[in-house]
Amino acid sequence: TTQSGPGRLRGSVHFSLRQAAGTGAYWRVFYVATVAVFSSAVMQVHLIPYSMDRGLTSAEATLAIALLGAGNSAGRVGLGALSDRLGRKLTLLAVLALGGTAMLLLLGARAPWMFYLLALAFGLAYGGALVSWFNIPGELFGLSAVGAIVGSTQMGSNFGGAAGAFAAGYIFDATGSYAIAFLLSGAFLLLGTGLIFFLKPPKPPPPGDPE
Repeated sequence: TTQSGPGRLRGSVHFSLRQAAGTGAYWRVFYVATVAVFSSAVMQVHLIPYSMDRGLTSAEATLAIALLGAGNSAGRVGLGALSDRLGRKLTLLAVLALGGTAMLLLLGARAPWMFYLLALAFGLAYGGALVSWFNIPGELFGLSAVGAIVGSTQMGSNFGGAAGAFAAGYIFDATGSYAIAFLLSGAFLLLGTGLIFFLKPPKPPPPGDPE
């Protein structure tokens, strides 16, 4: 598995960006980076109008988005430290499952406390996902080109952020509801859970393989 031990890096493995991009492991991480920020954009941009559509007051909706931000900060710090002990893969599995479940449960949320709890849970999950996906490439591909590899996954996250904010707004305009946007976001995250569950370090490139 990826997390053979806390902070375990593949120090003897040296992938270039091109070599890493030729592996399924790279594209699994790329997918997670994309959908994590996609779902975060849906939440950050549309949680307030969605919750107000479900009966929350403006003050209650504002508190929900504040708890989302607080959870994000706590997830980056607390789950980052936890991932050092449990391993990145296990942590990433947990936070993807938590985030996806929170998005889906929001479809049935009505009471303010439900929005508070689920917004906080999603924030924790997203903060933990950020920490994990930034660190997993070093465990998969070594450190030789880890900056370029991590940077390239951010292209996916940038696209996901723009697409999530736009798609949810478009879906609302087309259907009069945010339900499909939240359903898709949750499903994308749970699919990511399955992809990461089967994530394994790729076979090292053969000696002398051109980069």
